[in-house]
Amino acid sequence: MDNLSDSKSIFKFKKFSLRQEKTAMRINTDGVLLGAWMHILPTDRLFLDIGTGCGVITALAVQRSLEMVLCRSVPAADNYEFLALEPDKGSFEDAQENLRGLLAQLRITMLDENILNDNGQNVKTKNGGIKNEEIIKNFYVDALNTIVQKYQPSDEKKYDLIFSNPPYFVNSLKPQENDRLQSRHTDTLSQTDLIRTSMKLLKCGGRLAVILPADEGEMFIKKTKAINEAGAGGENMLCLSRLCYVKTTEYKSVKRYLMEFTVCNNISDTLSNKINDTCSITAACIDTLDADCIDSKAETVCKDSQYGNEIESQELIIMENGAWSAAYKLLTNKFYLNF
Repeated sequence: MDNLSDSKSIFKFKKFSLRQEKTAMRINTDGVLLGAWMHILPTDRLFLDIGTGCGVITALAVQRSLEMVLCRSVPAADNYEFLALEPDKGSFEDAQENLRGLLAQLRITMLDENILNDNGQNVKTKNGGIKNEEIIKNFYVDALNTIVQKYQPSDEKKYDLIFSNPPYFVNSLKPQENDRLQSRHTDTLSQTDLIRTSMKLLKCGGRLAVILPADEGEMFIKKTKAINEAGAGGENMLCLSRLCYVKTTEYKSVKRYLMEFTVCNNISDTLSNKINDTCSITAACIDTLDADCIDSKAETVCKDSQYGNEIESQELIIMENGAWSAAYKLLTNKFYLNF
């Protein structure tokens, strides 16, 4: 992507720019993929980013949420809260600077634009007479320098959406001085910690969105099911609800798993209604709210043989004929400058 400034410390998106001078992990395809792919629902108000790096996924979530307020008549008077957790000091400093300055950038690039909604109306005349300047004041965005295991939300807060591009090196040797590689090791955030903490922090019906390499993604799904069976979440469990297999090209093996889990309760009732695997093909894109249709061919909706919940299964190919695929550009064109 041709989004880096000459200094390479600033990454420029269409609506905002992010500093990545001190961060251990610079902006990459994984973070942007997750930020573009994960569901953001009209009812979502509380968002938590676990291991934010320089804050890129949170920034994408803020842009998407603000677009929904402006263009889809989502209640403008509601408060929207985004919190990004980051244990690495340098990464946190970048994230805090980026996220605290994000709304000022979006005020210029989004609120001052002549944005039209689906009916062709100028959004500046909608939202119940609430001015755009007042809308953005209802967005709260910040970062916190801590590991999620030590995070204690005030007032027993429960989140609508938790997302994470977590570390994934489990058994390999950790380098002594390379911050970038150290940030990919699971020392500060194991898969089990992420699963258990998400169960605790998500409300019923809330979602956890994660991106991992294919092998680690399989491991994550198995660990989630094992924790569910052990009853670690009390009456709650995390059920896989969406899964996207990401390939660099059509004939290469799956490189990444994009996964979304939904919190369900009443484990005993669900487990007592296990069914056999059944799949059906649907041509329509399920995520009609944001028109993030990943595969123009079809999607597979399967029944989880263990819990009976539906799993929306997709495939995303990034490159076709030596160029960015139409599906990849459709997914990310709100963000990258050259799409």
